Amino acid sequence: MVAPMLMGSSAFQVSRKMDAAAAVRWNHNNKKSSLYMAVNNEGVEESQSTVSRRLVLSSTLKWGVAAAGIVTTTCAPQAAMAAGTTKDDLIADLVASKAKLEPIPSLLEAMEWDSVRTILKTPPVNQLWNLGDSKNTLVLLGKETGEFGLLELKDELSITLQICDQLTYGNAFVYYQPGNGKFKIKEPMDLAKKAMNQIQDAIDMANAA
Repeated sequence: MVAPMLMGSSAFQVSRKMDAAAAVRWNHNNKKSSLYMAVNNEGVEESQSTVSRRLVLSSTLKWGVAAAGIVTTTCAPQAAMAAGTTKDDLIADLVASKAKLEPIPSLLEAMEWDSVRTILKTPPVNQLWNLGDSKNTLVLLGKETGEFGLLELKDELSITLQICDQLTYGNAFVYYQPGNGKFKIKEPMDLAKKAMNQIQDAIDMANAA
């Protein structure tokens, strides 16, 4: 009688060990599966990043136009709520931005670096390059009008204003550089003029939409 009882006890212990081993294997496999899914998700994100800029911008514009069609007074997209503007309001912001940029060439010649950067970093000009797409005037105007060209122009204008700001910022440190530092005045001046032309192109595009 003793032997069968001991055998039964051993069998029970073996069974428990087998269950524990199975649990360990399941946990290990589950972690591997989770890691595999994470790696795959990264791969998906990387492959998505290779989608052409035109397709991405087109999808953004289509989403904006579709969202605009279903907006009601009680439920509106966050961008529309934040802007609270119409096509005419957005065009007026562009006109104001262009006017704000007009003194920059003269300010650069006078080496008024801080004054130039203040214009670039304050509304409505900073909305064109420094506050993200949710507040970008051309993005909002593109969604409002359905004009795809405004979204492409947004990238070009943003780069123009950003480099203008960087070059102006660099001029403030010429005195502290070794050797005979050279101010860059023509380059940011040309960029400011280019930005004004790009803004005018956006105004004309929006008016024609």
